[in-house]
Amino acid sequence: MNNVPERDSSIAAAPTAVSLIIAVFNSETSLRRLHQAIMDRAISPEFDFEIVYVDDGSTDGSLKILHDLKKNTANVVVVEHPGNRGQSRAVLTGVHAARSPIVVTLDDDLQHNPADVARLLAVLKPGAPGTLVMGVADALKRPLWRAWAGLCANAISNLFLARPLPLRLTTFCAFRRQLCADLDPGSDRDLPLVTALVQAADVTRTVAVQLDSLQRDRSRYDLAALFRLFMSRSRYYRFSRVLAALAGAS
Repeated sequence: MNNVPERDSSIAAAPTAVSLIIAVFNSETSLRRLHQAIMDRAISPEFDFEIVYVDDGSTDGSLKILHDLKKNTANVVVVEHPGNRGQSRAVLTGVHAARSPIVVTLDDDLQHNPADVARLLAVLKPGAPGTLVMGVADALKRPLWRAWAGLCANAISNLFLARPLPLRLTTFCAFRRQLCADLDPGSDRDLPLVTALVQAADVTRTVAVQLDSLQRDRSRYDLAALFRLFMSRSRYYRFSRVLAALAGAS
């Protein structure tokens, strides 16, 4: 009879490597609070975190603060865009610069609670490589006009997309880097990153999160920005569905 040594249950599993990706634009008033919130609420022995900040051409003191954070915190990476190229491209730059196969994207405005990072990762880790996990917001916690405008833009987009978007989507996502390996952060075209991720994913899971109500009015999205976002998704629209919708409306 062969003697097979039992596995020592006291040996802890190696922490999961995760890169947090944060696009930064003119956020000098909130960056230190955001960084401290990540250190206080997200860091745990279960994960080996790298924090990748991408400065998207800030014109205030954001870049100096980022370099101070890098100097005083281990595993902080700072990437610089020479000019403002938009949040999606900045996030994608960070994803390509990340060393970890798993990434989590957070906004720089403190709306996303770093404590929810572990909740998104708990859903992602057992999933297949093509899984996307997205935080979905409670619409009642957002300004009414913006909640309805966002819901309508997503609902109309879903008429034309092969894979529907969660109606209350946010940019708070967890996924494996390979999901956006074919996306080029250097492209000059508008990049609806969340839409691209949903279309590339085999399955999209959602986790309910609450946006910080103290920060909700600071959103950079207005009606014009939401319309531009809707139009930027057109490259992922199925032409046959667009024709069908036009025919039905005529």
